[in-house]
Amino acid sequence: MTKGYQCSANVWTNGYGQTVGVTPNAEVTHQDVVNNLVNDVLSAEAVVDKLVTVTLDQYQFDAFVSFVFNVGAGISAGL
Repeated sequence: MTKGYQCSANVWTNGYGQTVGVTPNAEVTHQDVVNNLVNDVLSAEAVVDKLVTVTLDQYQFDAFVSFVFNVGAGISAGL
């Protein structure tokens, strides 16, 4: 997954869903893929931490983070 590919939405992607700056000929290292994944998960966690104001069990937090990671937070998240 170090080479760019088009996801099901026809967006150029690499790694585990990175789309920022990805072009058809872009290639990244395995370490870039790992770093992007970690940063994307941390960003999704920050959104959940900011917007959810009730106590969550770990599985609930994980589900929200997964959702934000896959769908996005939208402009209303303000992050």
